[in-house]
Amino acid sequence: MTETTLADAAAKKAAAKKAAAPPKDARPKDDAAPKGSEVERSAGSDVLALVQGDAMQQAFAKALPRQLTPERFARIAVTTLRTNPDLLACSQPSLLGALMQAAQLGLEPGSPLGHAYLVPFRNKKTGTREVTFILGYRGMIDLARRSGEISYIGAEVVREGDEFEVVRGLSPDVVHRDSTDQERHLRPITHVYAVAKYRDGGFNFVVLTTDEVEAFRKRSATQRAERPSGPWQTDWEAMAKKTAVRRLSPFLPLSVELATATAADERPIRFDGTDDLIIDTEVVDDDQDETEGDE
Repeated sequence: MTETTLADAAAKKAAAKKAAAPPKDARPKDDAAPKGSEVERSAGSDVLALVQGDAMQQAFAKALPRQLTPERFARIAVTTLRTNPDLLACSQPSLLGALMQAAQLGLEPGSPLGHAYLVPFRNKKTGTREVTFILGYRGMIDLARRSGEISYIGAEVVREGDEFEVVRGLSPDVVHRDSTDQERHLRPITHVYAVAKYRDGGFNFVVLTTDEVEAFRKRSATQRAERPSGPWQTDWEAMAKKTAVRRLSPFLPLSVELATATAADERPIRFDGTDDLIIDTEVVDDDQDETEGDE
C-alpha cells in the first residue's frame, strides 16, 4: 500500500468517526424539557385552551343567564387573561373559580363595563398565587337593581369645597351640592355616600369618610400583598363608591345574585369541576356597619 493510499484511508476513517459522533450540544429527548418562560407560555396556552374548551363552555352555559352566551363570555375571559398574563401563573382552581363566579352572576370580568375584576395575588396562608374575584361599582349597581324593588341606587364622592350636610334622627337626609370651582375634580375627596330609593317611597343611605374607605381597602387580600394591585390602585374613586353601596347592601331588598356577590367579593374562589364554588372566607374579615334611612 502506498503512502497516498494510507493517508486516504486514515482520512476516511476519521470522517466516518466524526459523522457517527453526536453534536456537542445534543442530548437525549427526555432531557430536552423547556425552561423558564417556555414553561410559563406552555402553561398559559393550556389554560387558554381549557377556558375555550368544550368542558368549560358547557360549565359556562349552565351558569350564565340567557342574555350572555358562553361563546361571548369565553372570548371576554380569554381577552382578560391575555391582557394580564400574571393571571395565567395563578392556581387553576382559583382562576376558574373567579371566572365561574362571574358567569353565575352574569357579569363580564375585566370588560370596559367595570362589572368585575380578576386580580392575581399571593395567598400568604397557602403560599400560592391565586386569583381574587373583585366586584366593580357598576356590577354592584346592576345586581342591586335586579330585585325589581329599587327605583334608584347610586353613589357619589364629596370633595373639599362642596356643600355637604348629613341629617340624622327621625327625618334622615343627605344634602350635597357640588362646588362651582372649575378645578373641583382636582380637589381631595372627603366623603363617599350611597343612596337607594325604593318603589314604595322608602330610602336608605350610608356615608363614609375617606379614612373609613381606606380601612375597608386595607382589608382586601390584594391590598395586603407586597405589591398591591387591582382596581383599588387604578380606580380608587369607583371602588370607594362600590364600598359605600356594599355597606348599604344589608338594608336593600337583596336579589340572590347580590347576596352571592357580596359574600364572594374580594375573596379567592375555587372551582373543582362541580356546580359548587368554594369561597375562602378566612382571607378577609369584613364586618357591617349601621346605616341610616327611612325604613
